[in-house]
Amino acid sequence: MTLALWLSAPYVIRLALGPGFAPAVPVLRVLALLLPAIALSNVLGIQWMLPLGLDRAFNGIILACGALNVGAALLVAPRFQHLGMAISVTACEWAVTVAMFVVLWRKHLNPLADPAHRPGSLRQVEDVKPDRVSETI
Repeated sequence: MTLALWLSAPYVIRLALGPGFAPAVPVLRVLALLLPAIALSNVLGIQWMLPLGLDRAFNGIILACGALNVGAALLVAPRFQHLGMAISVTACEWAVTVAMFVVLWRKHLNPLADPAHRPGSLRQVEDVKPDRVSETI
């Protein structure tokens, strides 16, 4: 979707808003980069961190990146206007995504690891001998 929106931005703007809004094409292209960032941060944060009880880290990331976004907007938007604001929002959303990935990585909940090698995975539980189950609990 990001690539499709990036490539079709001039046509979408012209069709939806008219030819007078051509300066909005670069903004739409920058905002197209939000799609994968929002999808990834949703998976890492809402679908992964919150169910694992990492609420405090999740909220800290959201608050810190929200403050970063406001600061970046105050610095960038006056000079670069609409394009600066689009860049600020996109960069901050990617910062949220990277921060969530780093938290999960440091908690040894590596999103890129093979599920069989994660702590507490099913394969590791199956490797425990039945007579030693009570010792592992």
